[in-house]
Amino acid sequence: MDTVVINNQKIACSVKEITPDAIKYTYPGEDVINSVFKNTVQKVIFKSGRIQTFAEATSYKEITNVMDFDKVTITSVESEVRGLFKLGDVSSKAKGTTVYSNQERVKGLIAK
Repeated sequence: MDTVVINNQKIACSVKEITPDAIKYTYPGEDVINSVFKNTVQKVIFKSGRIQTFAEATSYKEITNVMDFDKVTITSVESEVRGLFKLGDVSSKAKGTTVYSNQERVKGLIAK
């Protein structure tokens, strides 16, 4: 059995293919191919013992309150949020003379 680790959840499966965007696998005793976006996977532990770690998953940090503002990442690349679930929208206004002072609003996405 191979093991796919997603958000500290372990999926016992047989990995069939790793593409640039997804990992395709089957559950034991089944033929249906399931897939999960690669940016949500932390690592794959193969039955041979080899471990393949995916750097994309390590950049996502859990936000629990407003004091976690330093964990927020703003992106305009759609592929970085594939496989995540939208929990809500956030917005802010830039004030003063900052890098963002010429922007009226900075919008973001809360995802998990």
